[in-house]
Order: sequence, then structure tokens, then C-alpha cells
Amino acid sequence: MKSLYFSVLMALGLLVVMPAQAQSERKMLIHMKDQTVQEIPVSSIDSIRFVEEAAPSAFDIILGEVHPLYASFTITPKNMEETYNMMVVEKSVFDKYKSDEEVIADDLKFFQDMANGYQTTLDDILQQMLITSEYVDYHVGLLPDTEYVMWAYGLNYEGKQTSPMSKVSFKTPAGTHVDNQISIKVTRSADAITAEYLPDDDTMYYTAGMMHAEDAIGPEFIPKKIQTSISNTIADYVLGEAPLSDYLEEGASKGASKGLFNGVGTDKYFVTAAYLDDECCISSDVTIVASTPEGSKQVSSTRSFLNKTSSVKRLPSAKLQIKDQVRRLNK
Repeated sequence: MKSLYFSVLMALGLLVVMPAQAQSERKMLIHMKDQTVQEIPVSSIDSIRFVEEAAPSAFDIILGEVHPLYASFTITPKNMEETYNMMVVEKSVFDKYKSDEEVIADDLKFFQDMANGYQTTLDDILQQMLITSEYVDYHVGLLPDTEYVMWAYGLNYEGKQTSPMSKVSFKTPAGTHVDNQISIKVTRSADAITAEYLPDDDTMYYTAGMMHAEDAIGPEFIPKKIQTSISNTIADYVLGEAPLSDYLEEGASKGASKGLFNGVGTDKYFVTAAYLDDECCISSDVTIVASTPEGSKQVSSTRSFLNKTSSVKRLPSAKLQIKDQVRRLNK
């Protein structure tokens, strides 16, 4: 019925069909910081994401020479008047922290424990420990073939963080490894230990000594403790720009030798020896002999931070040549 009604109206010219009104294009107006306004057609927008820009770095940390046992670095703060703290730890330790805030809280606990130990205030410790302006130095005490994280952040003398943390990671090169061994003969008297060190190559440098069982914690920690001790000892040579060969000549041994350790009482000790390469890295398995009043016994050791890929057997120097930074046998 309706269709007939409209047909009649159209025939009489009484119904006018109006064209559809064009819909205006919707636009997004963006007000910029420079007081301008940008118009963007909504139909041209696929999606909108809001991305928060990272805070600008407060420090530039530039690594220089990365040696198996130390690393040189430069820390430049954007604000040269700001006091700040810097530290270096193994990456495996750093990765256990859940946030930068947790790292900083642990640093502050370390400083507070130091203040308690020295019976002074946190402010006094921070006055001595915090840095101002550009800092150029060497960090010693590192282990070969190990990942580290170095960080810096603003910190005032009240222990309040003043700028975000900047950090950089790096890995020390691996030392070389030889399959040679050092034998140790241990004799014990009422209050002394005598150790006779018998290397299988009289031309190679080695480190030898003794460690109290409580300090060692366990045989598996001894290689790391020995290497860390050497890494810290060479600081005077590195900072004095003396060659590491000077340390080997003055602080290491060659050929058969003896050591006398007095005042041992009835305690347990570990007598140790290991070869060193030209960079003062432990290059062999560490020979460990446990000594008690009841007797002496050789125990095994781990060397997880040593490079095993370049392992060779060294013979007396007449049959050796140096090639590709690894001491190899002549064919």
C-alpha cells in the first residue's frame, strides 16, 4: 500500500528525493609543545600507541683495555658537580637483582655495614667513597673469561639517589691453558708445614702457597681465590705501567722450590700450586694437597673460569715455539 502511495506522489510531482548529505571527514587535532596544531584525518590512522621515552643517561661509561684480569674505563657524568657511586660485579651476581632500586639498596647496605665495621657514620663513609667529576681508572681483581656489569648512579652524602643508573656489560678474555701439572710433597711437624713443589717444566712460571681451610671454604673455590688474589696483586704493576713480566719474575716461581709455613698448630690447610701464563692467568689445573696433623692428601679442584679450548701439553722449552698466543709443541 505504501509503495502505491509513493508512486502516486511521484507521478503528481509532489515527492522530491533529496540526495544524501555528504558526511564531513573527522580529524584529530594534536596540540604541539611549540604551540602549533597538527590536523590528522582519523581515516588515515591505523593505530595509536603512547611510548614513554627512556630517561636520558646521566653518565657515559666508556671501556678501554679489557684484560683477562683488569679493565680500564672512563666515567663522565653529565653533571660534573654531582657525587656518584660506581661498582663492578660479575654479571651472574647482577642478574639476581630484580631492579636498579634493589641494586642501589644493596650498595647502601654495603656502605652501612662498612660504617658499622669502622664505627663511624654512613655520611663519613660516603664522603670517602663517592666520586665527583670525570673518573678514569683501572678495575682490577677480575677473572678470565667472565662477564661483568659496571654501573654508576648519582648519590649524595645522605645516601639519597640523585640520578638514574647507567650501566655497561663486558666480558674478559680467556687465558691460555696447558695440561702440565705441578706435584707437591708435604711434610708436617708439630707446628709447621714444609711443601716441596716439583713442576714438570722448569721453564714455566707458577704460583704456590698455602691457605687455611676456613678461608678456602672448599677446594672448589680455591682456583678462583688464587686468581682473584693475583689479579689484585698486579694492580701496582698495572697502575705503575710496569710489564706483567715483572710480577712473574718477582712474585712467581720457576723450577723446583720449597716453602716453610710455621705456626699451623692443629688446623687444616690447603697447599696449592698452579702454572701461570704470560698474562698472569692460571693456565693449568690447580694442584691442591689437604694437610692435617693426621696426614696429607691430594684433592681435586675445579677451574670453571679457565679456557679449555686451547689445551696443550708443554714439554721442556727446547721443543717449544710460540704460535697464535698458545705455546705448542714442535712437529
